[in-house]
Amino acid sequence: MTKFILTENQINVLKEYINQLQIPFEEFGDEYGKENYDYYLDYIEKISKPGTLPNFNSDYNTIYKTLTNSITFRNVEAYVNSVSINDFKKINSQKELVSFFEKYFFKIDDFLNQIQFTKNGLIYVERIVSIDFLVKGNTGGFIRNKEIYDTLLKKYKNIGTHWSYLKGGADDFSKNDDYNFSFNSFVFKGFVSPKDVDWSCSLFYNVQFPNEHELNINENADIQINEIIWLEENKKLPLHQPIIVKA
Repeated sequence: MTKFILTENQINVLKEYINQLQIPFEEFGDEYGKENYDYYLDYIEKISKPGTLPNFNSDYNTIYKTLTNSITFRNVEAYVNSVSINDFKKINSQKELVSFFEKYFFKIDDFLNQIQFTKNGLIYVERIVSIDFLVKGNTGGFIRNKEIYDTLLKKYKNIGTHWSYLKGGADDFSKNDDYNFSFNSFVFKGFVSPKDVDWSCSLFYNVQFPNEHELNINENADIQINEIIWLEENKKLPLHQPIIVKA
C-alpha cells in the first residue's frame, strides 16, 4: 500500500476544500459581485447548516382544536370593548365563547385557510431581516467594519420568532436608527413544522395585529430556508440547496 505524505500547506488546502463542500452556497462569478456579498454570505453560513425538515402529518382538526382550546375567558376578556361587552357577559360555555370570538374577531377556519400547508405537511413562512456590515467612511461612502460584523453575528445568531404566513407579507422590524449603518434587507423564505408554531400566541397576535398575518414560532425551532432575496438589489442569494436556521 502506497503512502502519501502531504505538506502542511496541502493539508490546509484539503481542509478548506472539504469545508467548502459543506457550505450550501455556490461560488460567485462576476454576475453576483462576489466582493459585495462576502459578509452577507459569511453571516448566513455561520448561522445555518445544510438540511431539510422532516415531513409532518398535519391534522387540520388537531390544529383547529388547539386554537379553540386557547380561546379562554381570560384571553378574550382583554379584547372586549363597549360594543361586545353585553354579549360577553352572557357567555356560559366554551362553545358560546368560541362563537363570541368568531363573531367579533375572525373565524378560525378563515385564519387557517390563509396558511399555506405543503404536501409534506409543512407551513410556508417568510421573514425580513435587515443587517449591514458597512459604516460610513471619513471621506464618504461606506467601508466594511469587522467589529460590527462580529457584534451582529452574536446579536442575530437566531433569525427571530415572528414570521409571516403570507407570501409578500413580511414586515421589517429589525432596523435600528441608532446605528450609523447603510441597511440592506433580506427576505428569508422557507418552511416550518406545525409542531413548532405557538398556535395560541399566534391566534391572539392576529387578533391584536390583524394586518400583520404572522405566526409565532417557538424560539430555537428549526426553519428550512429555500430562498433568500436581497430586496435592495432584487437578487437571489445563490443558495443551491436548502439550509436550516434557528428561530
